[in-house]
Amino acid sequence: MTDQNYQTQNGFPKVLSNKISPNSIFRSFSNDSSSKDSPSKVDQEYIAPLSSTGSNSEEEDKNKKKESRSDPENPLPQFQLPKLLQESIDANEAYRFIQRKQKNNVEQARAKTTINVRRALTGNAIICVAKFGAWLSSGSSSMLSEFIHSVVDCGNQSLLLIGLRDSGNVADRKHPYGYGKSIYFWALVSALGTFFLGAGVSLRHAIGELMEPSLHDIIPLQVWGVLGISLLVDGYVFGITMREIVKKKPKGKTLWMHVSNLRDPVVLAILLEDGAACLGILIALAGISASHATGMAVFDGLAGVGISGLLAGVGVILVRVNHRFLLGRAVDRETTKGIEKILRSQRSIDNVQSVQSQWTSSETFSYKAEVDFDGTFLAAKLMPRYQHEFAQVKDSLDEELRVLLSWYAEDVIRTVEREVRHIESEIRKVYPGAEYIELEPMSKDADRFAIDDGVQGQLRRLELEALNQYLKSLHPVRLKKGKDDEQDEIELDKK
Repeated sequence: MTDQNYQTQNGFPKVLSNKISPNSIFRSFSNDSSSKDSPSKVDQEYIAPLSSTGSNSEEEDKNKKKESRSDPENPLPQFQLPKLLQESIDANEAYRFIQRKQKNNVEQARAKTTINVRRALTGNAIICVAKFGAWLSSGSSSMLSEFIHSVVDCGNQSLLLIGLRDSGNVADRKHPYGYGKSIYFWALVSALGTFFLGAGVSLRHAIGELMEPSLHDIIPLQVWGVLGISLLVDGYVFGITMREIVKKKPKGKTLWMHVSNLRDPVVLAILLEDGAACLGILIALAGISASHATGMAVFDGLAGVGISGLLAGVGVILVRVNHRFLLGRAVDRETTKGIEKILRSQRSIDNVQSVQSQWTSSETFSYKAEVDFDGTFLAAKLMPRYQHEFAQVKDSLDEELRVLLSWYAEDVIRTVEREVRHIESEIRKVYPGAEYIELEPMSKDADRFAIDDGVQGQLRRLELEALNQYLKSLHPVRLKKGKDDEQDEIELDKK
């Protein structure tokens, strides 16, 4: 066996490419006690041999076995069952608690976003009516563009509210990953409306005003008042949105980087639309002021064209962002590397590969990976329980082997399930947005049996050393002298 097949992880020796099952160790050392690869004295301290000295007759052994299994006060070894049950209960409780916490966080974020959208919608609805009146009284091309801008914003925010409502639907059979992406769909429809309806219609009227200006010679005072009020309302909504974004900005990142990496299409839409609304008001104010000062209506028409171009730019940006997330954008590399680090830190996992991820909503994502579980670690988990069972059936192995192996295989699967549940909880403690975690067991040696590699004495020795190390860490022990014979037996600490 080469050095590449053996390494140390977390202080425990591991056989990477060739694994030996505990059954092969039991069978080999119980049948061939004279082998040069037989367990050492230290090994025997942690793996009790299946054979024992001073055995009784076959009939007495069978009677004892029946009594031990039928005794309600001692149906199984008392040291293991309560511990396993308690570990399973604690893991399940931790898992449910993290799930509830994640659900509450998502609901709170959605409720807060809904409030922001309604605030923006209310403000746009008020100034929309005011801008329409200002356009009628002045005939300004830029005021017409601003009116169209506000109408489009009201429609967009109404669509965003529909998306927020749909994204809260519970996952079902047809949509197992939930409805989180519905917000990206409605945000995409909103962005297309900004581009075609907002920019297109506004540009058409602005070009027409350049050809045949309709700006009145005298600009009514209410036009200036409407522009000022609109700037205050849109500026207020924009300021609140920006303040919340700054609060969530991670340390070490610039504001530009943080805004560029925003995943919430609603927040991004409000930020861009209200920012564009403020800038559009300033453009309209500049165009009307220039036309009023010079008496040339062309400046007002140019302001209308500028507002149309502004709307087109916002629409293109929002379309591109929502398009990427609808296609299934992968989670950032920093997050996937962090999750992989958590997986590799688990003693039950040897290797991680074929990582896949994508955002399922603005707050949650799915993570999938193929993991190679360490069979030695799982054997150490089950050793105290099944060592007792194998010792009991040693004289009737032919009769009991099938059912015992069935139980053992079932408990191996249950142990893997408990490990997966524990690992998922550990991941969600650090990354609460990991709503869907799929860990697929996949070993690079899946096409062969580990027991076939047991013919090599060195592999057998390394497997035994790894198993003993795991037993020492998982099950605190103390040696106790047997009453009926001179052989040392293991007694696991009930604490």
